Amino acid sequence: MTPSSSRATSILAWVAIAIAVSALLWEALAGGRALAPYDALGAFEPWASETDLEPTNPLLLDQPLVTMPWSAWSAQRVAAGELPLWNPHNYLGQPIHAALTGAFMWPGHWPFMVWPDWRWLALIAALELTLAGGFFQRFLRRLGASPLASTAGGIGYALCGFQVAWLGHPHTNAALLLPLALLSVERLCAARDAGRGGRRGIALVALWTFGLGVCGHAQTALHVGLVVGAYALVRLWSGPAPRLGRDGLLRLVAGGVLGLLLAAPQILPFLEYVGTSRARTAFATTDVVTEVAPWKVAVMLVDPHFWGDPLAGTYRGPGGDNLNYSELVGGFVGRVLLVLAAIGAVVAIRRRDARRIALVVAAVLGACLAWQVPPFYDVARELPLLGSTKLMRFSLVLAAALAGLGAFGLDRLLQQLPRRPRALVGGSALLVVAVELVASGRGFNPTIEPERIFAPTPTSEFLAQRGGRTVGTVGMTFAPNANLPLGVSLVGGYDSLEVDRVTDLVRLLSSAELEHEFISTIPYFDRAVPLVRALAIEHVVAREVLPAPWSQVFEGPGGLRVYSDPAPLGRAYLARGVERIDDADERLARLGAADFDPTVAVVESPVPAGVLLHERAPGRADLVRAETDRLEIACEVTAPALLVVADAWYPGWEATVDGRDVSIERVDHALRGVWLEPGDQRVEMTYRPGSFRTGLWLAAGAALVLAALLLLLPRPTSAA
Repeated sequence: MTPSSSRATSILAWVAIAIAVSALLWEALAGGRALAPYDALGAFEPWASETDLEPTNPLLLDQPLVTMPWSAWSAQRVAAGELPLWNPHNYLGQPIHAALTGAFMWPGHWPFMVWPDWRWLALIAALELTLAGGFFQRFLRRLGASPLASTAGGIGYALCGFQVAWLGHPHTNAALLLPLALLSVERLCAARDAGRGGRRGIALVALWTFGLGVCGHAQTALHVGLVVGAYALVRLWSGPAPRLGRDGLLRLVAGGVLGLLLAAPQILPFLEYVGTSRARTAFATTDVVTEVAPWKVAVMLVDPHFWGDPLAGTYRGPGGDNLNYSELVGGFVGRVLLVLAAIGAVVAIRRRDARRIALVVAAVLGACLAWQVPPFYDVARELPLLGSTKLMRFSLVLAAALAGLGAFGLDRLLQQLPRRPRALVGGSALLVVAVELVASGRGFNPTIEPERIFAPTPTSEFLAQRGGRTVGTVGMTFAPNANLPLGVSLVGGYDSLEVDRVTDLVRLLSSAELEHEFISTIPYFDRAVPLVRALAIEHVVAREVLPAPWSQVFEGPGGLRVYSDPAPLGRAYLARGVERIDDADERLARLGAADFDPTVAVVESPVPAGVLLHERAPGRADLVRAETDRLEIACEVTAPALLVVADAWYPGWEATVDGRDVSIERVDHALRGVWLEPGDQRVEMTYRPGSFRTGLWLAAGAALVLAALLLLLPRPTSAA
C-alpha cells in the first residue's frame, strides 16, 4: 500500500467512525438540543413541584448533580475573571478544583468555560467518541488488522456499552485515552533511537498521562494506567520486533513523569483533599459495589436489555450500592463483534501472537473483575488502592479486548474468501456492527432544550435573593450540587469527597442511621438543634409546617415552603465566649446537644489571656465583602474576642487583620476563627491554596522540559 493510499484509507476509517458516532447522537447534533439528562432533576424539589420535568432515564443522575452544575459554575467564575478554586455554596465551602470530578483542566471542558453553551455537550461527546474509536482503529492497525476490520473494531470500542452508559461522565475521558496510550507504546517500540521519533514518543506519553491526571475520574484513570503498564511489560519481553526494550521503557517512564507534572495543578490539590476526607478509608474498608452473581452480568454481553430497558422503565435487574444497568452493560460490543471475538481469540492462541494473546488475557481478566468472579475479584478487592475502586468498571477493558479480538476474527473470516468479495463482505460486516450498536445505544442519553437547563424556579429565585445558607428537611432538596448555578447555598453537596470534619458537624443535624457516613447519603434533616444557627443556616425548605422559632416567609406554586430564622447569627460573628474541648467525641457531643449555645465557640487550642465569657458579644462583625475565595469583615471589638466565620476550615485559607498575617483557628470542630484584640479592625480571609501554586510551578517546569525535547534538542543528521 502506497503512502497516499494508506492516508486515504486512514481518513476513510475516521470518517466511518465519525458517521457512526453522529448517528448515535443525531438528535442532539442536528436538532440543536443539549445532550444532557437534566430532566432527572424532576425527581427532586423544587423541580418536582415547580416544573414539568420528568426523568427520561432515571439512572443518569451524576451529570445534573455534579458535572453539569460544576461546569456551569466554573464558566460563571471564568467569565468573572476568576479561577474556579473555592465553592462557598456547598459543604460549608469546598475546594472545588480539588474535587477532580469537575475535570476543570480537561481540554474537552475548555470550550464551555470560554463560551458557555449547553450545545457544546453533544459536540464534545461526538468528538471524544470519534477520537476514542479512531485511536483504537490506529492501534489495531499497528497490531496487523486490516483497514476494514480495524474500523469495525474502532466503532465497537467507540459505541460499546461503557462509552454509551457513561457518556457525559468523566469516565469516558479516561476511556478516550486508553487506545491512545496503547498506541503510544507501539510507537515507542518503533522509535529505535533518541532522535525525533523518540522525543515525539515521550511527548505522546506525556500527553495521555496528563490527560489521565486531569480527566476527572481517578478510578478509571487508575484502571487505564494499570492496563497500559501491563501491556508495556508484554512489549518489553515479547511480541514481534522491534520490542519496547530498555530505551523504550525509559522513554515511557520519562513521558509519564512529565505528564504527571503537567497535571500537578490538579493532582496535588486532589491528594490534599483526599487526605482530609473519610473517603480515603471508607472505600477501602467497605464493599464499594453490591455483590452480584457473575451470570447476571455476563448475560448482558448478548442482550443489553435482558433485565429490561431503563428508558422504558422496565429495568428489573440487579441493584444496590453502585450497582445498576450502567455497571452491567459496560462490556457490550454487539452480538456480531462478540461472535467474531471468539474466532479472533482462537486464532490468537493458535498463532501464539503475544500482542493478540494480551487481548485475550485482558478480556478474561476484565470479565472476571467486571462480573465479580471469585477468586479474581476477591483478590483484587484486597489490593491496596485498586481494592477501593469500583472493579466492575473494568468492563471498559473487557469491551476494548472484545472489540479488538472481534476485528481480528473478522480478518480471519475475510481471509477465507476470494479476493474480490472481501471488500463487500467486510464493508457489510462493518455496517452491521455500526447499525447494531447505534440501535442499542441511541436514546439512552436524553436531550433537552438548552434554555431549560438551570432555569430558576420560584423557590430558587427567592432563596438566591435572600442569601444565607439553606437546608431542606429532605436531604436531596435542591439536588446538591444543582443548587450551585442557581446561587442557593446548602450545607451539603453530592460527591464522594467531603472534608471529614464538616461531615461530622452536618451529621449532627440528622437522626438517620447511615450505612456510609457521608452528607450526600443523609435522607433527611430532623434535628432542630442550636448548631443550626452556628452553621449560618437561615432558611429551611419543607412541605410540612415547622414549629417556632421558624417562621414561614415564602410558599412556592407547588406548595413548597421556605422558613426563616428570625434571629440568625450570620456567616461572620463575634463569639460572646469560648470553651476549649480537646477530645473530638466530647466536642461533637457538645456541639450536637440541645442546650448548646452557638454564641459560645468551641476551640481546640489554648485560649488567649483576657478572653472571657460575656453576657453578649463584645462588639460586632459585619461581612462587608463576600467573594468566592475572599471575605472582608469589618469588626468593632470592645474586649479580646474570637471572630467566627461559619465556613469550612481548610488548608490554603489565609487571614490578615489590618494587613497583618494571623493564623486561622479551627472553631466548632470544622469552622474558621480569628483571635482579635479590642479596637476597630478589618479582617480579610483569602483562599490561596499552596498545593495549587506548587502544582503550577511543577507544570511550568515540565512544559519547559517538554518544549526543549521537541524544539531545542538537535535532530539526528543523515549520513553523507
